[in-house]
Parts: sequence; structure tokens; C-alpha cells
Amino acid sequence: MTRREELRRIGIVASSFPPLQGGAEKQCLAVARRLESQGQLAWVLTQHIDQESKRAEDLDGVVIRRVGVVASWRRLRSIFSSGSGSGLATSYEKALGHRGLTRLAHWFKRAIGQGVLAVEATFFIWRQRKSVTVILCFFCSPLEAIVCKVARHFGIAIVVRPANSREYLFQDLIGEWQRASLLAADRVVAISTSIGKELLSLGVEESRVRVIPNGVDLPAVRWKDDHPHPYSVACVANISQQPLKGLDVLLEAWAQAVKLHPGRLVIYGRGNPTSLVHLARALDIHDSVEFAGRVDDVTSRLLTAEIFVLPSRVEGMSNALLEAMSLGMPCVATAVSGSVDLIQTGRNGLLVEPGDPSSLALAIVKLLRSSAIRAQFGRAARESIERNFTTEMMIMNYLEVLAEVDRPSVLSVPRTNSGVRVSHKQAR
Repeated sequence: MTRREELRRIGIVASSFPPLQGGAEKQCLAVARRLESQGQLAWVLTQHIDQESKRAEDLDGVVIRRVGVVASWRRLRSIFSSGSGSGLATSYEKALGHRGLTRLAHWFKRAIGQGVLAVEATFFIWRQRKSVTVILCFFCSPLEAIVCKVARHFGIAIVVRPANSREYLFQDLIGEWQRASLLAADRVVAISTSIGKELLSLGVEESRVRVIPNGVDLPAVRWKDDHPHPYSVACVANISQQPLKGLDVLLEAWAQAVKLHPGRLVIYGRGNPTSLVHLARALDIHDSVEFAGRVDDVTSRLLTAEIFVLPSRVEGMSNALLEAMSLGMPCVATAVSGSVDLIQTGRNGLLVEPGDPSSLALAIVKLLRSSAIRAQFGRAARESIERNFTTEMMIMNYLEVLAEVDRPSVLSVPRTNSGVRVSHKQAR
């Protein structure tokens, strides 16, 4: 065995991975690339979700293996679908709305999918059991739960990272054993102090919890208040995750704000916006709202707005908010999970209670009416990201945690204090 092969001790399991592009996927790819550049990454195991992706792939040196039947199911559905659309509800709203026989059928379909996933994932880990000493699970999904269960039989250390909060922390799991398997990991990473407290309340010992917030690359360009801004407010959100993203609240708030300060609102993000378009028409604001769909270059789009707004009811730690703050952009966000870690209201942005359109409207108007406040918050926001929330800081913290559980460890990582434990004081 060569020295390079000996170094490859880390496996990553992520239920979703590029080419799918969400906030968590970006974070996972950044960690994977760093591990690969240091010769420490063995492979990434993920679900086969995207119909165009291959079962086995090498992405700039990152070895990817995909398992499961989601892509096959979607391919079949696209063949037999009438193509007439799927109504007003988003995919998340549909999942919430399953009742009776529909709910039973949905559960049965998921159980079959997880059965196939379990067989393929178990076989993969069995074959790769000698290639890794540590597995980093980047979500709390069935794939990660299955891998945790299997890996323990082979003495492989596990690090788990929950990506959401509150009742959505384990929303996709079937069976209590899956949650128990994830929470039994050697280390459990919380991406916000709020999630860290939730983990403690679920019985995870403080000694196993680490808080590692998401990070973002600092852009070369910066938001400037004196530049032309075609839009007053920009929001970036996965529309398919409505109502978690609170976009209905944003539209209700905009209906109030636009009466006090005329302007335009733009919402970027993948998913079917039909129900939101109907709401905008009902609120008589459709002429001042634009649904721009998915965009690849978020940075350039954010620069076209005066302020950024994140109206989420639930978050882990929003990549969109991180990106806006890293640009030096003035931001308004709801006081949920990671947003509370990022924004100190009145210093580097404004926080409002989730689900409160009136408070959100007042915060929006306050920023739109004051160039001085926008400039102040924007500068402070950028400084906050530079000090505490860069991609490099995040990666170093993950390397440190991986080194803690890797026995024997070959990871050479400078010790830092940024990947902090959740203290009893924080948990109160």
C-alpha cells in the first residue's frame, strides 16, 4: 500500500451532492475538495437523485459513488407524466398534505426506496470497510442513518452533521432506530448554537457536540449603496421548501412595505412559484414582484438590490444570508437558528420574529429609507463574515473534529478554538 493510499482515511456520506446545488451541498463539496487536495479523501457516497448524473463519477479528483432509486423513479415519472404541471402546491407542501391511503402509499414508496438504499449502501460500506477509519455524514437522512448503523459494526468512527433545526431536524427518517443511529455518532456537529442546544436536549452528551457554522468564500466584489439597484429587495430561497422559507410572509410584508416605500422585490430560487404568484395577485402586488427562478451566479444578482431579506420560518444556517453578508450587503432576517448567530440586530443587520409580516415590513422600510443605516450594516456584515464565517475556518474546524476521532490519526491540523463545544452556559 502506498503512502497516498494510507492517507485516504476519510469517507463522506451526503444524501445530496453536486451537481445538485444547495447551501449544504456547497459546504460538503468544499470540505471534500480540501480533503482530496490533502490526499485524505477516499470517496463520497451519495444518493442517485439527478437523472443526468452517473452512478460512478470522478469530479476533479473527488471520487463519487451514487446509490438508490430516486433518479430511476424520477425518470419513470417523467415518461408517464402528462406534463400538465402539478398544481399550486410545492413539493414540500404536498409531502405535508398526505393523508389516509395517500399517506400510506407515500410511506410504502419511501420504505421500498430505503430498502434498496440499505442494500446498496450496506454492500458499499462492506466493500470499503478497510479504506476508511472515519466517515463524515453531512445530513441526517436515511442514507446517513443506514451508513452509521453499518459502519459501527466495522469499528469506523462517525461524525454526523444535522443540516436543519426544530421538528425538521430528522424530518425524512422512518423509524426511531435511524435517529438513534445518527445521534450515537462519535461527534455530532451543530451548524448553529441553536441546533447545538437541541442536540443536548435530545440526550447527546456535551463532550460529543461541536458547533461548526457554515462558511463562505469572501467575494472580490462588494455591494455599494451608491451603485444603481434595479431592485429594492432580493431574496434567495428554494421555493420547493415552502412554507419553511416563509416566502408567503415576505409577500404579505411587501404588500405593506411597498405602500410606504415604492420599489421592486425579486425572489430567486428553484421550484414551482405558482402558489406564490397567485398570492401576489391576491395581495395586488404582482406588478412589483418578480420570480426569477434558479440562478447560478447569485453574487451578481444580489448586487442589483438595495437590501437582502431572509424570511424563513425554519433554517439551519442559510448560505444565501452568508453570501449576502459577505458582499457587505444590508440584511433583514428572521430570528431563527443560524441567522441569530450571524446577525446582531442593530449592529450588522436586523432580526425580526418569524411569521410576522408587519415587523418584517417595518424592518424593510427602515433600511430602504436610510442610506446611512444600509452602509453601516453592510460594512459590519462583511466584517462579521471575515472574522468568523469563512470557508477556510469551516474546513479547518471539520479537519480538527475528524482528527479527534481518527484512530490512529494521520491528519495534520493546527489546533484552533473556532470549532467550539457547546458549553452548559450556551445550552441554558
